[in-house]
Amino acid sequence: MGESIRVADERASWVQSIGAALCGVLIGACSGPSPQATSSSGSLKPGIVARVGSQELQAEFVASVAARQGLSITLASERAVAEALLAEAATARFEGSGLLAVSQRSAHARALLDELKVTARRAGPPSDSEIGKLRDERWMDFDRPECVRTAHAVVMVKTDADDVPAKAAAERIAEAVRGVSEPERFWELANAVETGALEKRIEGLPLLTADGRGVFLDPADPRRQRPSRFDPEFARAAHAIAAVGGQSPVVKSPFGYHVILLLERVAPQHYELSRLRGTLAPEIYDQRSGKLLAELLARLERETPVERARNVEELTASVARGP
Repeated sequence: MGESIRVADERASWVQSIGAALCGVLIGACSGPSPQATSSSGSLKPGIVARVGSQELQAEFVASVAARQGLSITLASERAVAEALLAEAATARFEGSGLLAVSQRSAHARALLDELKVTARRAGPPSDSEIGKLRDERWMDFDRPECVRTAHAVVMVKTDADDVPAKAAAERIAEAVRGVSEPERFWELANAVETGALEKRIEGLPLLTADGRGVFLDPADPRRQRPSRFDPEFARAAHAIAAVGGQSPVVKSPFGYHVILLLERVAPQHYELSRLRGTLAPEIYDQRSGKLLAELLARLERETPVERARNVEELTASVARGP
């Protein structure tokens, strides 16, 4: 189940990034022996992982795509099928049926993608609703509320019997670190407090909003895709600390009892729609193109004969091992 969700997410991401589509994805001639493919509908030649219309997709090619682009074999196979569908449709549109060189099919497919981009722009400039939706999706960049960075010491509560002694241990930590503003000293003093059999954690946390959303300012940070959610009581207590270097009283969360040290406060950032219109227009056009592409692929998958091998992993593993 997890792998299926990951593949679906990756494929959806690829469809959105339309500009990267069809980069050398069409298949050349077969080379070298491979085990016979077990077809999901009919019979495929040895070494062929799928047939899309008149195109045959080789195991060697799918393996190379997976290695070159860092994809799973499953996703590389699905991507190759999708791109072959585009090439098949584009060839029929621009030149009719018949055998064509790989370079011609690729050129036709790129022309079809260019048409989708033109169609997306002809729909008009970005609307307020499109800009607002993208601003909401990219709120860390364009509509970020005030956020704070903290360190904390927490005594964990794992059973009902832990509650009272955990609270008492957290109060001892609060007393030990009272007035301490340096994170290293906070860590040292909190760590020195004995909590017996109760688990204690002392750690720094990422920026968080008052409603508990994790904030990651670096655009390259992968955590931006699935940001953390913090307990609302913890987040409110962190934001209630008056100044950087200050501490919270003992705070209870579903995890246990915390003492929080405020390390940084970052001002909010909000952009009006009018200011974002030019900035976000290219991305909105790409989103429109991506939607048109997804709709086209869905139609092509219904209309074009597609045959897939069931043993794609075996076929590509054979290629990787060599003779």
